[in-house]
Amino acid sequence: MNVDGTTFTLDQFMKVISANLVTKERLKGITEEIETKSMEGVDEEFTEGPPCLAAISKLSKNENFDGKDRFMYNYHVMVKMKYPDNWQQKVMNAPVKYFAGVHANAWDQKFLNQKVKSWNRSSKGYTCTQSPLSEKCKKGICVKKKFGVLAGSKGSYPVLTNLKKIDLDPEPEYEFDVTKPDGIGTATVHCKNVEHLNDQRKRRNSISKAAGFLPPKTQTYKYNSGGPVKPREETMPERLERLLYIYEDGPKPAHYDNPNIVDSENFKKIPKKFNNNDPSTYPSNRDQKQKISTWDLMKQTARGNPAEMKEIREIIKRQYKSDPSYLADDELKMIGKYKPKNKVVLPEPPKPIIVPEPIEPPKPEKPLQQIIKEGADERLRLEQEQYDKQVGTGGITKILRPE
Repeated sequence: MNVDGTTFTLDQFMKVISANLVTKERLKGITEEIETKSMEGVDEEFTEGPPCLAAISKLSKNENFDGKDRFMYNYHVMVKMKYPDNWQQKVMNAPVKYFAGVHANAWDQKFLNQKVKSWNRSSKGYTCTQSPLSEKCKKGICVKKKFGVLAGSKGSYPVLTNLKKIDLDPEPEYEFDVTKPDGIGTATVHCKNVEHLNDQRKRRNSISKAAGFLPPKTQTYKYNSGGPVKPREETMPERLERLLYIYEDGPKPAHYDNPNIVDSENFKKIPKKFNNNDPSTYPSNRDQKQKISTWDLMKQTARGNPAEMKEIREIIKRQYKSDPSYLADDELKMIGKYKPKNKVVLPEPPKPIIVPEPIEPPKPEKPLQQIIKEGADERLRLEQEQYDKQVGTGGITKILRPE
């Protein structure tokens, strides 16, 4: 990439390479200058240790530093080798020495005792491929350090790629490439049969013979051609081969169709949201296909690994700031930005109006005329009784009595 963020043309890229060519002696001098500068202001504990740890120790006092667990684990690996008699005390002192106060207090005595007890039984090496070490890695320098990545038998197992089966009689043979300790060079390893390939002792001997170094023992290991494996970014030579193939009609690179080797432009990138009118979002598009296949796998393999999950969340956060429409619900939940979709509330259907049937008045048991007469007679009787009580029943009073 240019300094202004634009992509290099191949011609520009070749000019940059030519302008930066140096002799072997000058390259060695540059390396030594980088090493000397990286150790400025660093505690003497990190002398002859991994340069990445030394660089991180200068940042770990920052209150925003978020790699405390990884730093402490790899610090214990180093001091366990360098100070075998009192490494436990070094670990106990490290939080106060290398972390800001608010973080140092989180590593209390009880927690530190648990860690030391656990690490006392551990024989694993540095976690070079995990953040924050991977961002500060200087493997070319580290391999030369007395307590660096290759110290003892605790180094990281080398990357094995390009496993090939050679069909021969009476049984097939196998070849694979192993990455050398400098992290750049590779060597091809030949195995005479499948037992030779799978047996750890025989495989380690074959690697030692072909590549000139003996890898550490490990309980299990999966080749890049089997099981769920982490995709990797193409190397600079591979990228150059690919660009020559695309733009200059060069030979097709061996890695071009390897699903586990991702173009630099697509590595750790979130796929575009599908748009029927945009061919670049189709799964058949090379860039989109690489992003889809690798992004989901990266999320899957990061589960249970705090450092890798942190990296995944950082990628999602950057994408959220630039264009959140790319993100799925599960990705929004990972960064606390998920908002439940508003549910559409449908109006309740109107209740049916029930018209009551008309109630017929009960039919009288007696004829109406009879009822009127009986009522009139009863009223006359009451009036007569009232009159008789007030006036009496004898003499002239009968003339005015109601009839």
